[in-house]
Amino acid sequence: MEIFWDATHIISGSDYPTSNLVKVLLDEKSLDSDGFIRDLVEKIKIKFDKYYGETNLLMSIAAILDPRCKMKTLEFYFPQLYSSEKVKREISFVGKVLHELSSEYTQLYNDE
Repeated sequence: MEIFWDATHIISGSDYPTSNLVKVLLDEKSLDSDGFIRDLVEKIKIKFDKYYGETNLLMSIAAILDPRCKMKTLEFYFPQLYSSEKVKREISFVGKVLHELSSEYTQLYNDE
């Protein structure tokens, strides 16, 4: 973790690594020539991606519900976060979750 702290401090000039900087560092280190580092980073990435994905979903739904942003936010930022083949899949997943939430809300509202 000291390597990540040092790299984050150098890149951002801050002692507080943000999730996007951690993701960039993990992605870079996943290509490291040292097999031990690659294996270690892969284990860390699995946990990080799980957390990052859950947080990203929450923030995506909030952005869509914001009348100023809507889907334009996802269409702008997702290509910066994900590979081109994963962008459509992630946007589709957010849409699916939003539809499920809407259906659940509608069902609860109609039951009253």
